[in-house]
Amino acid sequence: MSGWLTRSQAILLGVLVVLGVSLGAVGLFAIGQREGLWHDYFTLSARFDRVDGVEAGTIVRIQGVRVGEVEQVEHPTVPGGDVILHLRVQRQFQGLLAEDAHAEIITEGLIGNKVVELHPGTAERAPIADGATIAGSTESLAREARTLAKQSTEVLREIHNLAERASATADEARRLIQDVRQGDGVVGHELTQALRELKQAAEALELSMTAMRDMPVVGKYVDSSTRTLVRPEVESYPFVFREDELFRPGYARLTAAGKRRLDALAQNQLPRFKVSGSEIVVAAYTSGDISEGAALILTQAQAQAVRDYLVEEHGVNRLGWWSRRDVTALGMGTRRPPVGNGTGPALPRRRLEVIVFVPPESMD
Repeated sequence: MSGWLTRSQAILLGVLVVLGVSLGAVGLFAIGQREGLWHDYFTLSARFDRVDGVEAGTIVRIQGVRVGEVEQVEHPTVPGGDVILHLRVQRQFQGLLAEDAHAEIITEGLIGNKVVELHPGTAERAPIADGATIAGSTESLAREARTLAKQSTEVLREIHNLAERASATADEARRLIQDVRQGDGVVGHELTQALRELKQAAEALELSMTAMRDMPVVGKYVDSSTRTLVRPEVESYPFVFREDELFRPGYARLTAAGKRRLDALAQNQLPRFKVSGSEIVVAAYTSGDISEGAALILTQAQAQAVRDYLVEEHGVNRLGWWSRRDVTALGMGTRRPPVGNGTGPALPRRRLEVIVFVPPESMD
């Protein structure tokens, strides 16, 4: 292969080189323009009794326009002496400063960066000379400190007023609670009446539910948990675990030991019930040391955790390539098991049962 470039390749290479050099020059010029490399500068000095937060590189402005920066901070030579800031200012702004100009340290925002602001001075005075030394002041710092102190005082006053209103509200709430407890006052009377009516409605609902269980059409939809567990037409095979064998008491996350027990159940016991028409119900029970609402939530979560583990890890819902069987999770709360599911009163109250329901003819 020839080591010479064709004419078109040479032209293309030349264009790329020129383009690269041009872009580099533009970038260098932009950076230099931003950093002020192409500007002509003159120097000033400003005396301050203190320069909190000002250092080399701090921005210098005139009427809010950036015109330079602090070049050097000269420390005092004697105790209590002035701090001198050596400033570098663009030459084009020299005509804006008179010989009586002065510098001031200000803060951008309440707690922002420091900026040196140059105040132009009197227009009738002669322009400032190169290397001149001007006076500096930190009045804005003191003013900002006073403003901050004033704002802090106002905040403390608001907090105090809020605390007083909160105290008054708390007193009113205590009086209201006392009226409610004693049934006094308008609110207490109304709330007592409402609670009485609610109790009567609950009693009526309980009577209605009891009556509905005996109705031939509606009753079949009531107490579905009993109908799920009581199946006299099929064989039932329960496998019982204490709560602490599978979970930390009061929790619904399987422990490592609990997973091993379920692995043994799925591998050694459940395969012999893998027949058509079979179903599995996971029922969880707990003791009566918590409210029934909390008990139902806990036991449903525990039963669901066991059901999901057996299905996801061991596929107990699969009977074949295409056929599946139901695996149901049932939280029973603090209720005792219904008669007919093969369990007795000697079982622990806090437990989980994995019950396999199988058609009688399937186990012959």
